[in-house]
Formats: sequence, C-alpha cells, structure tokens
Amino acid sequence: MFYEEGPEIEFGFTQLDWLALPLDVGTVGVLRNGFQIVYDRSGKYSALELPL
Repeated sequence: MFYEEGPEIEFGFTQLDWLALPLDVGTVGVLRNGFQIVYDRSGKYSALELPL
C-alpha cells in the first residue's frame, strides 16, 4: 500500500516458524528494514527480541 506522501506499508500473513532461529537471510533483511507485529494471537512474538 502506498500513500500520497511516499510511505509504503506492506501487510503479510505468515506461519509461526517465520521467526524461528536461526533466521534466514531474507527474514533478517525484512526485520532490519522495519517491521511491526500488528496481531499476535498467541502473544509469543509481540515481545520477541531478535539477534539482528
């Protein structure tokens, strides 16, 4: 999703193992470029500290 002023927002739905350690290179790239967990039913990942 793009906004008039330039920001881009991307939404994704993933399996829980997407954040399993060790993280793959693609996942690390996404996380380093900014991410926000919007809904975490289990609460498992909302307070997760990842080794980036």
